[in-house]
Amino acid sequence: MKVKKAPILSKEEKLSKAIAQLLKGEETVIIVDGESYYGIIDDKNIRLGLKNPDKVKCSSSAIKAPSIKRKELEEPLKIAGKFLSGHFNALPVIEDKKPNKPLGVVTRTALLGELLRRGLIPKVSCYAVMATPIYSIEGEETLGRLKRLMKELKVHKFVVTENKKIMGIISTTDLLMFMEKPKKRDSLQLITSVKNQDELKIKQFVREEFLIVNDRELLTGVVEKMAKENSPHAIVVNNYGNPIGIISSLDIFKLVLKITSPRPTLVISGIEGDDLILYEDIKEAIEKELLKISKFVYVREPTLRVKKRKTHYEIYFGVELEDEIFHIKEDSHTLEEAIRKLIKHIQKLATKAKDIHKSHKTTSEEY
Repeated sequence: MKVKKAPILSKEEKLSKAIAQLLKGEETVIIVDGESYYGIIDDKNIRLGLKNPDKVKCSSSAIKAPSIKRKELEEPLKIAGKFLSGHFNALPVIEDKKPNKPLGVVTRTALLGELLRRGLIPKVSCYAVMATPIYSIEGEETLGRLKRLMKELKVHKFVVTENKKIMGIISTTDLLMFMEKPKKRDSLQLITSVKNQDELKIKQFVREEFLIVNDRELLTGVVEKMAKENSPHAIVVNNYGNPIGIISSLDIFKLVLKITSPRPTLVISGIEGDDLILYEDIKEAIEKELLKISKFVYVREPTLRVKKRKTHYEIYFGVELEDEIFHIKEDSHTLEEAIRKLIKHIQKLATKAKDIHKSHKTTSEEY
């Protein structure tokens, strides 16, 4: 899989240096501690409330995103699972042995291209894959109105139009950092340093790089276009040119894992900040228990959602065993303890799975 070069900065460097790289068009900046991988910075993960990036270090905004070891470059399904841990433009590739020196990054679109090359993208219409509904808003509307609509409709993405023509996409992550459009980012001005933010026009934030596809196109063709044009998402339109849905690279990763994985694949969301260092251990521990259950019943769509509160963690787990859906909620002062409690519950599900298996076996023997 193709590894792309990325700027590398020490965690002691000023954050303004990392932001300057993003302003130049870099997707991700890799942060190191000495020679070892420390985290990444991209414009999706700059923390809110930041006023002066010249006065803080890169370490303050670095996200400990999952890394890809050199030997894992031949495991695209495993890499797809890592991308599903958060909204990252790219993930760092590191040496297999310590000091885990960064070698570059793998982007979402590079992974899409690799999945396509290996024949792992299903031949279905993009209509069957796209997320709906999709909402649109005129670029002349204000940021304040957009925020209210996002809250009321409980959605995170809007298609932005100008005189009813599509001009781009805007999401909650686009509202975190810069004021200017990507093409006009020639000054270091943060949204958080602007007064009356809600009066700003939406068109100042819209992502102009977008891909439009027809709802009748096959997903394989759409993925080929996404990889070629380096677009991690595509707007789906009908024959009249009206936007009716959106296809995200992350949704494609979920679909591929669901279809191809020989074992239960857990989809995790909500793990943030320093807790991301636990992502792979949590995924491995829970999938190990689910694999035991899968020997007796079919395990479908296991999901784990994490919410970090001020004083504790809440976790929500869901899974379908045969035709029965199970939901488990746990909480604790630490994420590790909450996961330990969850695993005990999952181990109890193994007993239920055996009972379901015995019940089905007895029924089939009767016939």
